[in-house]
Amino acid sequence: MTDPTNSPHKDEDSLYDQQRHVTSNITDMCRYINFGIIAACYALIASSNAGAALLFELTPRLILGAAVFSSLSLLLDYLQFAAGYISVCEAIKSSDFQYNTRSLSYRARRIFFFAKQGYCLISILFFIASLLKYANSL
Repeated sequence: MTDPTNSPHKDEDSLYDQQRHVTSNITDMCRYINFGIIAACYALIASSNAGAALLFELTPRLILGAAVFSSLSLLLDYLQFAAGYISVCEAIKSSDFQYNTRSLSYRARRIFFFAKQGYCLISILFFIASLLKYANSL
């Protein structure tokens, strides 16, 4: 591995490091949010607490929608990594060890990355909407 401080592409290397850092954090954040929303939705549905029961009674579609979109976001997260694995295997098998940016797996990886963020955001909006509807009913 080359020392990035001596690299003629120091700025480029730094940008790639930053990109890896940011995309990794986005993935982690989406997972935390999705698992948190799924857990909260399950707790609201299964709870015998009067407040939780009222929240679910008032907003069952929003609560279930939040859980569904979080679950779909997690599925897309898995599919992103599966597509990434296939894309890496294809690059290893190529004679020049380069990604084929036109391959289905390479393009799918990128699509899944952005789609999981969109589904996560929709899930957050559903959950916030359910809380706002509940708050307005008090």
